[in-house]
Amino acid sequence: MLDKEILDEFKNETNQLMTELTEVVEKLEIKTDSFPTELLQEFSQKIDRVMGTAKTLMMMDEGNADLQRVADIADLCKRLGYKAAESQSNMLIPLFAGFWADTIEVLGDLVNHLDDPEKSEALAKSFFSILMGRLQWLSTKVTGKGLPPSSTKPALGEATDQMDVDDLLKAFGLG
Repeated sequence: MLDKEILDEFKNETNQLMTELTEVVEKLEIKTDSFPTELLQEFSQKIDRVMGTAKTLMMMDEGNADLQRVADIADLCKRLGYKAAESQSNMLIPLFAGFWADTIEVLGDLVNHLDDPEKSEALAKSFFSILMGRLQWLSTKVTGKGLPPSSTKPALGEATDQMDVDDLLKAFGLG
């Protein structure tokens, strides 16, 4: 079990990052003529911090399903950030941004209820069925059939195609 002080610090830092991520997503929702590479990088870096910290805390509290959910959702958002950057399509950015806006809100709720396993579990169950539908819809919008394969060898843990996304969904118990 994590020390309350450590958990509270994680919540505070993550809530600050959620505020910053929301601001980035709001900027991404605004259509522009230039591709928002810098905003996508900022998004990916901030969501990666959430994921990394949750995974670090999991080492201190092995088997913590709530931290695992936070890490997995942050990982999914990061992977989609890479896909958005790969797409180089301004038309798709608002679709990704809309997905992230909803996901960040739920992620914040999950973080705020890390000390309430029942509430966290209820939030996760209600969100994951919605997540699956939205993720599959988003992947069809990217290519018409699923997320595109990477043109270069992916980094360890990076989603490269629909199968990787499907594997991540299975990890959530959705596949």
